[in-house]
Amino acid sequence: MKKKDVCLLALLPVVAFVGTVLIAPPYLGALLLFFGLPSLWLTYRSRSRAQSIALFSLLCTLSLEPTFDSLAMWNDAWRIPQSLFAVRLFHLIPVENVILAFLYVYWLTMLYATFFDAAKENSLTFHWKQFITILVLILGTYTPLFLLYPTILLIPYAYVFIGLLVTTGVPLLFLLLKPAFFRPFLSTALYVLYPLVLFEIVGLRYQYWSFEHGQYVFWIHLPYMSMPLEELLFWMGTCTFFVLSIFEMARKRAL
Repeated sequence: MKKKDVCLLALLPVVAFVGTVLIAPPYLGALLLFFGLPSLWLTYRSRSRAQSIALFSLLCTLSLEPTFDSLAMWNDAWRIPQSLFAVRLFHLIPVENVILAFLYVYWLTMLYATFFDAAKENSLTFHWKQFITILVLILGTYTPLFLLYPTILLIPYAYVFIGLLVTTGVPLLFLLLKPAFFRPFLSTALYVLYPLVLFEIVGLRYQYWSFEHGQYVFWIHLPYMSMPLEELLFWMGTCTFFVLSIFEMARKRAL
């Protein structure tokens, strides 16, 4: 990693944080500052990977985001009180969350592929047919269940359930089979923890999201804000491993 890369990786989250504090933009503006700006730079820095990773991110956003976000919000794991858009997916998910999901996956996988992946392949290929089939099966199974039998999906401590089963369980199985990926995954996770913590601070400060009605294992109380332990463990922790595990499972690696 070049010195310029290190400086920009360190500086961009600070710019986003200071900009959000000074401007106090709506939720959409904040997520564009935190994830849009670095995504633009990563696209410039790694143009050969951008198209395939953008498609991967879009497919994840169209399938996994509505599935797990609606399940969490249906169980009050978190709430998004305000949105610039009148329409909400499943009457729960604001458009901002969909944009956030795409930018988050794109930013994370571009960062990983550009700086932390040992292979350093300039051109990425994926098992598109198999990947799309699995995603369609997940969304196709969940959607009618949510629309027709929503009460079945009422889960105590839903954040813990989703976190342990999905964002922790999937990467755990993947890394047990392919332990060589643990080190680059961990390196990526340690970097993204820094901007995610800053994003969490402004999100709670300006009430972009809240945790008022859900069931949680433990609360973390800090000056001027409180959040459940699950937010730190899963959203800021194991979710990175989950996305990168899906990325590597879908990817065709050069021999």
